Amino acid sequence: MIREYVKRPFFIPWKKGYLFYNEFDQSVQYIGATEKKILEKQLKPTTNVHGTSIATFMPICLTIFPHNRCNLSCHYCYANGGNPKRPLQIDPGVVGAVAAILIPNCLKRKHPLIVGFHGGCEPLLDLELLKKCMDEAINVSQKAGVKTYFHVTTNGVVSEETAREVAQLFDSITISCDGPASVHDIFRKTLRGQPTLNIVERTGQIFLKEMERCENLKVRTTITTYSVHQMEEIVRYLGETWHGLQHLHLEPLYNQGRGGFTLYPEQFVKGFIKARRLALNYGINLIYSGSRPFERHTRFCPILQDNMTITPDGYLTSCFCITERRDLQDDRFLYSSYQQDGNELKIDYEKLLSIQQTLTKDIIHCQECFNQNHCSRGCPEVCPLEEDYPLKAKGHDCRIQKQIAFVLLAEKAGISFSDEDLEQMHELFP
Repeated sequence: MIREYVKRPFFIPWKKGYLFYNEFDQSVQYIGATEKKILEKQLKPTTNVHGTSIATFMPICLTIFPHNRCNLSCHYCYANGGNPKRPLQIDPGVVGAVAAILIPNCLKRKHPLIVGFHGGCEPLLDLELLKKCMDEAINVSQKAGVKTYFHVTTNGVVSEETAREVAQLFDSITISCDGPASVHDIFRKTLRGQPTLNIVERTGQIFLKEMERCENLKVRTTITTYSVHQMEEIVRYLGETWHGLQHLHLEPLYNQGRGGFTLYPEQFVKGFIKARRLALNYGINLIYSGSRPFERHTRFCPILQDNMTITPDGYLTSCFCITERRDLQDDRFLYSSYQQDGNELKIDYEKLLSIQQTLTKDIIHCQECFNQNHCSRGCPEVCPLEEDYPLKAKGHDCRIQKQIAFVLLAEKAGISFSDEDLEQMHELFP
């Protein structure tokens, strides 16, 4: 979504000076008190405008939740994945209908149509369905002269044949792996309770060898209370086993679905910083998506990410956690209906605008934060569309986002952190 952001200089106290972060040009430097006084007179923030309207919602990405089946029963699954009581499967026709809505935006923004497969399922359990959806998107795009770019997120528990075909079909892939067997196989098991790392590792090796560009492979690792002290070991395993891997996401567990565990922020931040140092030795870029100080982003909501997301039962959803319409409570996140007989997608634009306006409201204590334009704001646990939002927003603990952002900014300014520095930083952002 096209949106104006506040651009302003920030002076973050650190030891005897200040970390100066200038959002105007995204420069960072370490300065003294005298330099701070001079810069404060020279630089002023821009007008704080957070515009939201249907006119500025110009999505160019389509995320498809193709069905609701999964071959794993991960202990912490945010979508409660596994064997569904009500099996669902998307009608490929709805993909063409949504793609047709996005094509004018792609033309106006001179951008390819990005199509991704995700959801509370394992998309690759039905590769033929995915190919039908891809064909729908290609047919619509080719008529308008727009290129398509395809992405899939997978748990990696697929056959060798499927892995090889997927490596050729998709432009980019994200695969889930929680590290060595001592970590991965505790949480990521099959429906029958069998370990999965051997298969995931085999799939990852096929992707790295057979994808046209192996740099377009990402590994996503979920960090739990069990693995938070093993983040360096996780990086070491991936660096020494997954040769050629360049991108790794370490993400703290979502407190959604079966993921009812809470991490201590200091433990995750310490582990992340140490793991990041080690990752650089393997040529791996270590990422935490909740805080990316050199990218402008906010919550993970699809409609804030230039994205329309369609569920297997044909609804457009504003939340990646709402993977199908289970009950009336889910309606607050859904803003469309699909008539299969007429291949017609009906969007409730009034509701879409209402959702947009609600999601772009800031948490009050975020307004003076140096990380306000680069933070997920507690998403998905802290959601403005939920009834308990005021209480959760007031008590939101943003130390992970803020501390990791600070370290990444300091790195750009040439500052390195010792273990003692990390302790001091925890005191700076209590």
